[in-house]
Amino acid sequence: MQTRCAGFSMMEVLVAMLVIGTGALALVMLHSRLRETRAQAALRTLVAALKSA
Repeated sequence: MQTRCAGFSMMEVLVAMLVIGTGALALVMLHSRLRETRAQAALRTLVAALKSA
C-alpha cells in the first residue's frame, strides 16, 4: 500500500511562484508606466498654461 502525503508537490510550488512572480512584475511595470504618464500629463498641463498666459 502506498500512502500519499498531504501537501503540495514541487511542481505546484514552482507554478505558483511563476504565477505570483509574473503578477508582481506586471504590477511593477504598470506602476512605472503610470508614473511616466502622470509626469507627461503634468508637463502638458504646464505647457498649456504657459501657452494661454
